[in-house]
Amino acid sequence: MRFKAFSSAVLFFCLAVGASAETFTIAVLPDSQNCQGSPFHAQVQWIYDHATTNNIVFTTHEGDFGSSGADASIFTNAVYSTPGKNDGLYALDNIMPWATVGGNHDMYGSANYWTYLGSSHFTGLPWYGGAYAPGFSSYQFFQAGGRKFMNISLTNLGSLSAQAVADTLAWARGVVAANPGIPTIVTTHGYMTEAGVDHADEESRGVADSTGGIWRDLVDGNSQIFMVLCGHVHTIKDISQPNAGERTQISTNDAGLPVYELLANYQDYTASQAGTYGIGYMRLMTFDEAAGQIQVSTYSPYSERYQTDPYSQFTLNVDFNDRFGAVIPEPATMALLGLGALAMLRRRRN
Repeated sequence: MRFKAFSSAVLFFCLAVGASAETFTIAVLPDSQNCQGSPFHAQVQWIYDHATTNNIVFTTHEGDFGSSGADASIFTNAVYSTPGKNDGLYALDNIMPWATVGGNHDMYGSANYWTYLGSSHFTGLPWYGGAYAPGFSSYQFFQAGGRKFMNISLTNLGSLSAQAVADTLAWARGVVAANPGIPTIVTTHGYMTEAGVDHADEESRGVADSTGGIWRDLVDGNSQIFMVLCGHVHTIKDISQPNAGERTQISTNDAGLPVYELLANYQDYTASQAGTYGIGYMRLMTFDEAAGQIQVSTYSPYSERYQTDPYSQFTLNVDFNDRFGAVIPEPATMALLGLGALAMLRRRRN
C-alpha cells in the first residue's frame, strides 16, 4: 500500500510538471511594405483575436514597414488601430510582448521610426529589455512552456557603417552575456537569400558585411541563440515559384549545436495578384516541446488561405530539454505539487 501511495504521488508530480510543457505560438510578420493598410491590419487583428486560443506568446516584425521611412503615415498605419478594432501594433502592448527591427527602407527616415517604434514607446512595459541607439535594435523577453525566452531585434546592418555594425554587434553580445542560458532568437532584416548562406565562406569577410557579422560575431559563439529570423530578400520575383521569398537552413555553431535560420518575405505578393496567390502572409511557429518540434505554417488572415508547399509549411525537430535543460517549476508551482502529493498520500493512508 505504501508503494502504491508513493507511486500515485510521483505520478501526480510528473503529470503536473509535464503539463508545463505547453504548446505555444510565435507570430512572425515579414516585410509589410507592399501589404500596408487592410492586409497588415488583418494580420494584427488575427493575432490579437487568437492570442488566447492559439496561445500566441510573442510577435516579431522583420523590418520594412513601407518603401520610405520618411513617410510617417507608414508607421502610424502600423501602430494605430482602426476605430473599433484592435488591428494596430500598439493594441498588443498588454496582450503579449512584440518587437520590430529597422529595415533598410525604414531607416530612410529614421526619426519617424524612432518616434513610433523606438524605445520611448516600450520603456516601462515589463517585457521590454532595452534598446540600442535609440531603438533600431532592441531586446525583449517572453514566457512560454515554463521557460523564459529572449528575442534580440537587430536592425539592418547592411545600412550601417563598419563601425556602427561593430558597435551594434558588441551591444548584442553584451545583452547575451547579461542574460546567460536563456533560449534566444535573433530577428533581423537582411541575413540570407532563397539560396541560403554559406557561413564557412563568410568567416573571411569583414565585419561591415551584415550577414557575416551577425553569424560570425554574434550567433556562432553563443550557443543559447538557437534561431535567426529574417526578411528583406526577394530575389525570386516569380511568386508562382514555391520558394519565392522563403528559405530554411540549419547551420551548426561553434558548440556543434543547430541554429535554425528562416527567411520569409512575401512583399512580391501584391494586390493585383491577390485573387490567384493571396496577399498579406505571415509565419506562425508553433512550439511543441513535448513532441520536440516547431511546426511552421504560412497564413494570410486577409486572404484566409494557407501556403502548403514544403517551403511554407514544415516541421523542425528541436529537443529543448537536451539543449536548455528540463523545465523546472516555479516555487509556487512546486508548493502546489507538494500539497497535491501530500493529499494523495493522506488519501491512500485513509
